[in-house]
Amino acid sequence: HPIKASAGVIPFGFLRKPITPSPIGTLWTWGKNDSGELGDGTVNHRSSPVQLAGSWQQISAEFRHQSAIKTDGTLWHWGSNNDGKLGLGNFTAYSSPVQVGADTTWTETTVTVDSLSAGLKGDQLYMWGSNFSGQLGLGDTSYRTSPVQLAGSWQQVSGGLVFSLGIRTDNTLWSWGGNAQGQLGHGNTTNRSSPVQVGSDSNWIFVDGARMSSFGIRSDGTLWAWGYNSGGVLGDGTVVNKSSPVQIAGKWLTVSGGQWHVLGIKTDHTLWAWGNNWSGELGDGTTFGKSSPVQVPGTWLKVSAGDGISMALRSDYTLWVWGNNGNGRLGDGTTTNRTSPVQVAGSWIQISAGAESAMGIKIV
Repeated sequence: HPIKASAGVIPFGFLRKPITPSPIGTLWTWGKNDSGELGDGTVNHRSSPVQLAGSWQQISAEFRHQSAIKTDGTLWHWGSNNDGKLGLGNFTAYSSPVQVGADTTWTETTVTVDSLSAGLKGDQLYMWGSNFSGQLGLGDTSYRTSPVQLAGSWQQVSGGLVFSLGIRTDNTLWSWGGNAQGQLGHGNTTNRSSPVQVGSDSNWIFVDGARMSSFGIRSDGTLWAWGYNSGGVLGDGTVVNKSSPVQIAGKWLTVSGGQWHVLGIKTDHTLWAWGNNWSGELGDGTTFGKSSPVQVPGTWLKVSAGDGISMALRSDYTLWVWGNNGNGRLGDGTTTNRTSPVQVAGSWIQISAGAESAMGIKIV
């Protein structure tokens, strides 16, 4: 479903998961670059966006590595490669994009705070990287340095620290990997090295993993949260861990879990934030944490939360950022923390906040 800057109505799916945007998009990265995670061939930090060559359609940033799919359906990774998370069959770090295999059928890419990567080719799910808690879902704890297919038919995948979440094409929700904080949602804290269904419902349409917390949206717009809840990151008004999904009030379009805070957009396009707020990442002008959602003024389309980083697109496709700005990770040309949204120049169609870096696709 092509998305253009002039579109008056945003396609339903765009709000919930990365899908093919404008036919042509330029890719920009910024922030910390110790491991070459910005992909510009250097290890220099950038406080303003720098462009990478090529035409791109989908992106994902996380801890010291980034991933993106070009408009020709090829998958590219770069940055740190500990545990083989770049999927290149080795442990070599790269400061410029390197193609993963030769396939031209990749439709979605995801990297996590853990050394884990995943990708979709249509409804086929592939996993690779770290696996010491079984987070690859392959029934063992052996690492993989190249993509390996996970059984089943899938429509979305996400993950956090040593765990993974996925929605199958029948809209059932599954989880696997580490479960010390109940982040798998099975009512216990038992690790799983193969996918296990979360409950029996078949109406899940979006899922997102934070560091040790999980969030999902059902077809009726209800938002559910489970797992680690220090600082109120689940948004249920408490700081008590939950090993089964609990509902968060309201009707929601999308949600993005960062390291210790969360951003969400309701069906009326209002933006809400909750969790820790050490660097102003909730965007409410304070540094006080919130265990229930607080509103950030404006009309919004898309959000992405990272390690103290908050990014969001407004309805006019302008990009706004706030929170921790160490090494220029907000991309506003400074290293000054922001407790309220500030604009990054340009019109944007996709955004992804990593641990200490970020990336976005501009509209051409």
